[in-house]
Amino acid sequence: MFDNYAVTKAVAESIVVDSGLKHWVSLRQTGIAHVNLWRIFDPILFHNPLNGVLEWVTVRDSGRLLANVCEEAVPDEFWGRIYNIGGGERCRVVNHEFMGKLFGAIGLKDFRRVFDPSWFALRNFHGQWYEDSDRLQQLVPFRSESIDDFARQMADSVPFYIKLGGLFPSAVKKRIAALAAGNGGPLHWFAHNEGDRIAAFFGSRAAREKNAGWEGFKFERPSATPQRLNHGYDESKPRSALSLEDLRNAAGYRGGQCVASDIARGDWVTPQPWRCSCGHQFKASPNLVLMGGHWCPECTLNPTRYAELAKHSPFFNQVWAPDQALVQQ
Repeated sequence: MFDNYAVTKAVAESIVVDSGLKHWVSLRQTGIAHVNLWRIFDPILFHNPLNGVLEWVTVRDSGRLLANVCEEAVPDEFWGRIYNIGGGERCRVVNHEFMGKLFGAIGLKDFRRVFDPSWFALRNFHGQWYEDSDRLQQLVPFRSESIDDFARQMADSVPFYIKLGGLFPSAVKKRIAALAAGNGGPLHWFAHNEGDRIAAFFGSRAAREKNAGWEGFKFERPSATPQRLNHGYDESKPRSALSLEDLRNAAGYRGGQCVASDIARGDWVTPQPWRCSCGHQFKASPNLVLMGGHWCPECTLNPTRYAELAKHSPFFNQVWAPDQALVQQ
């Protein structure tokens, strides 16, 4: 919720996927680990829960991928698909692990000295680890660096005067607290009683208060075993066997309908008519809905409808319910 940046990228992706282009691909860029990260002083730092996850990729590996995509050797199978760009197992970290590496590289060996856990959101961040990025690596190899490689590069590049901050942690903490209290920061939301954002990122004021101080904070790391979503249709079938029944099953799992009367078997590219649980009608290709996870564009653009959407869409509820439950733990 409130992630307009992600929503605009989703809209742009839908335009590309259903553009009619023969050779298209959507590469969903994850967080880029580059040596100037220390210069980015933005409240989004606190939007990612400390026990949230992110699969980073280094700036050089991101560039290498885009260069390799331009080569003649790229297999035909690569095109007409959507992938997440991720650095793989060696770049999969929990946020508190990354904070340790990031601040260690700039001279603060224990980031807890300059932060309070109550400054960080408890949910509602878009971080994931990406199984499909491993498939991207198989098709167009690009990975060469780990998150630890990035940390070493950053430590070598950060100016000496920045590392002096490690000698004055109280001064650094004061500046970081001011960032958390600025516009867009969680402390600003609580000070100005921004109830919608408090509910989205924390659940409630009481949930946030449970995280005051490091003494009782529990650092966690989730299982590395991939947990796949149910997409509402038989994915074991070859792509050439896609049928109208598959589209109807997928639509029903999203709380809506595919209102097409017929489709050509195996046709992933022709936009078909759909209806969501709110009654909105729209057109989208099976590629966009089944492979891209898109659904009603009107509902997607309105986060105030997400809770209601989850009640009618088992597909959406797979990711909504676990995120909402985080503040109950």
